[in-house]
Amino acid sequence: RFTQQRAPDGKRQEDDGRIETRDMTHDLRGQESVLNMRGEAARLVASKKYNEAFKMYLQIVKKSPTEGDAYYRLGLMAYHNKGCKEVFKNGRERRTKALEYMEKAEKYGNDEIKTYAKRVLYYMKNGSV
Repeated sequence: RFTQQRAPDGKRQEDDGRIETRDMTHDLRGQESVLNMRGEAARLVASKKYNEAFKMYLQIVKKSPTEGDAYYRLGLMAYHNKGCKEVFKNGRERRTKALEYMEKAEKYGNDEIKTYAKRVLYYMKNGSV
């Protein structure tokens, strides 16, 4: 539990040292939008509309650069050449981006995504995927 105290500038300060503003509406709307986009991207993948899904995941990471799940999905799709043929010039660029996306997934993902990303990175680097 955190205790909240008002700082002199009108912001709340949590007892763990974090400071947050009174108006969190913008951040909440952004998170809700990203969640909706993730759901839509998952539906597109399930419908095998890979080009649209890939573009949607790119929009997600543009809007929320620390979205580990989206980086993970981009990495898998790029590695398996699903939905990204229009995006990359050649196979080398595609594989390089797949590794980059997976490294970001490992960095920003939740514990589950980090575990999967580490495993996939190992196999990507050792040529076993």
